[in-house]
Amino acid sequence: MKLKRLLSVLLAVVLVTSCVAVASSVVASGANTELAATSAYQDMLAQTSAENGYGLSSTVNDGTILQAWTWSYKNIEANLTTIAEQGFTTVQVSPPNEIKEATKGAKFDQSNNGWWMFYQPAGFQINESTDNALGTKSEFVSMCNKAHELGLKVIVDTVINHMGTNGYEKDDQSSSYDKNPINHVTERAKEFEPEIYNNNLFHSPYKNMQYLENGVSQYDSTYDLTRNCTSHLPDLKTEDSRVQQAIYDYMDELLTAGADGFRFDAAKHIETPDDIAGLRSDFWKNTLTKVRNAHPEKECYAYGEILNTCGVNRPYSMYFKFFEVTDNSAHRDQIMPAVRNGASNGNATPFYNDTGNNTFTKANTVLWEESHDTYIDGTTTSLNVVQRGKIWALTAGRAGFTTVYLARPDDSTSTSALKNITLGDAKKTSWSNATTKAVNQFHNYFIGQSEYCTANQSGNAYIERGTTGCVIVRCGSATSGSVTLTNHKLKAGTYTDAISGAKFTVTSTQIRGNVGNTGVAVIYLDGEEPTQQPSTAKPTQPPTQAPTQYGQGKLMGDTDDDDTISIYDATLIQRVLVNLAEKTTYYDVVGDVDQDTQVTVLDATAIQRYLAGLPLSDKSIIDKRIGGDVTPTTPVIVPTEDPYTPTDDPYTPTYPDEPDYPHRDGCYTVIFSNSQGWSGAMNLYYWTSGEEGPVAWPGEQMEFYDTNDYGQAQYFGFVPMECDQFVVSAGTGEPQSVDASIDNDIGVWADHVNDEGKWELGTWEL
Repeated sequence: MKLKRLLSVLLAVVLVTSCVAVASSVVASGANTELAATSAYQDMLAQTSAENGYGLSSTVNDGTILQAWTWSYKNIEANLTTIAEQGFTTVQVSPPNEIKEATKGAKFDQSNNGWWMFYQPAGFQINESTDNALGTKSEFVSMCNKAHELGLKVIVDTVINHMGTNGYEKDDQSSSYDKNPINHVTERAKEFEPEIYNNNLFHSPYKNMQYLENGVSQYDSTYDLTRNCTSHLPDLKTEDSRVQQAIYDYMDELLTAGADGFRFDAAKHIETPDDIAGLRSDFWKNTLTKVRNAHPEKECYAYGEILNTCGVNRPYSMYFKFFEVTDNSAHRDQIMPAVRNGASNGNATPFYNDTGNNTFTKANTVLWEESHDTYIDGTTTSLNVVQRGKIWALTAGRAGFTTVYLARPDDSTSTSALKNITLGDAKKTSWSNATTKAVNQFHNYFIGQSEYCTANQSGNAYIERGTTGCVIVRCGSATSGSVTLTNHKLKAGTYTDAISGAKFTVTSTQIRGNVGNTGVAVIYLDGEEPTQQPSTAKPTQPPTQAPTQYGQGKLMGDTDDDDTISIYDATLIQRVLVNLAEKTTYYDVVGDVDQDTQVTVLDATAIQRYLAGLPLSDKSIIDKRIGGDVTPTTPVIVPTEDPYTPTDDPYTPTYPDEPDYPHRDGCYTVIFSNSQGWSGAMNLYYWTSGEEGPVAWPGEQMEFYDTNDYGQAQYFGFVPMECDQFVVSAGTGEPQSVDASIDNDIGVWADHVNDEGKWELGTWEL
């Protein structure tokens, strides 16, 4: 989007991303669209019962996927009830086709055999060989039928880019290696794929891929990625109609046998109709699109493994047309670093635009907790159960994404145990624990509900869903402990953590509670705060003392008991609220300067405004002694109308000649525009000075809204008054500096009126 000038604004860019409310257009059957009025928690428990189908999504696309890596069909079937109870909608099975060697009885990781054999096809049909550790076609069909009875879906890891080798030789790129691909193809292909084998339907010459994804021509990059061999495996001539027919027949057989969709291995190594002339083909149209048309009764969900980039001038959109795509960089570069090293590293809640043909959006992106490749190659092996639980919470807790959880064969932080694990075994590792279950059920319950993400607040990341639920993750090494977070969307009330059972208190401004030893809390509204109508009666005379004699003679606002109102009093309130300081003797009495019966950040803000000489609400009695010789000179004015309550977003104010901008109690209304004429997403982050404020650097993203008036796009949003620092950024990417030659003010309408009854305008320099 393009922004027009409303006020001159200096835009300084920082890489701190977050996300704003987005709702999925597809709602699962049984998922909640009108959440329970009083207890979302009890509603969730009812929905996830066996009688209600475990609350699972009605589609693969909307639910979570368990990658039952190398599990036999019999063992998958034996675990299906547990999988459903855990809230997984879909099971992803390992490649079920005929493979080049026997795996029955083989160990998971051994020198001449192992899990990788399933990725070396000998034929494109469901296995019927009794030496395959996964099982036979009849066992596959039985497993699919049982899954469907429980409301579960099944997708198949599908290897269609290449075939297996006839040994373990490696292409050493020397002049002596055999360049004829057929001499590298497994002998078993003669039996299962005679047409492909006898006609040598492989890309020639046999050459291993060099991954030319930048610094070369588009042709060279595309040729290397789609014509050369992946991991030395003979590359199929996927542009040939005979290969396409064999793959179509295989997909058709899988769907007919009970599968609901596919995961495509090495997807970017198969060309598309949009590739450069001479290297393009209709492979995907003649296989996936064709089989979808042949099975209109099926969802035929599909996602492709595409790692890093698609190559030079090969946009992701070439594949988005056919299936969703894995965004491995979100896990590797953003979520995992935040979990491992603290929320200031990476980004715990990556931002995704809602639309875009050539970019990742929630609708076309698959996120994972880890992949089998990163587990085996050492990238994620050292992640422990707690860390993986945090990653899963930050992945499956999001709105609009399809997510995949790897069922590790062993939960240790090394792969040494794999030498003793037999292929086909299914163990109850972390996929079956309480954290995974709670996150899955949360994901399913809030399908179709909005999200508001905060990547880092005091080291915590959290995702508010709708108005009644939130996933909270303590990043880095932190596990159990208390948290005080800013509330953006949740209803006030008592919340219950589905993992620990702990109670959280949510007010209009804060989320407070204790996270358990998993470092993750999954909280639901378990009782709304009752709506209290303020009395219309006004005091007939000024009060002479506070409601209690405790603190007699003390100054209201003097929380550190030095008989002076200073910035230290506001700071003490803030530190106590985030558990960084102990309460003083009179804290609960003298700290409640706005007399609303509780000490909150609003009291600290009122003290700061008092010290700055800014107007205060009529309820504030700062600098008045309790029960002493100094009494308030102004009576407490009780409002005659309900306090302002935000209406459904987005706000749509009117803009007369004298702008009457909307407001929220306790907030500044910030008006801003892009005077640089940038296009793309606009973000505003706010925080408090120093290290002790309720919102610390790198800040929290302000939600903003836009309207069109005077032919211009005008933007505004709300920032808590206790925050005094702002920075505006455009889009995402590496931190960058921008032209600072323009005026560097942001227009701010403070949340009060002046003596003339009008909103006062102020400015803060960035």
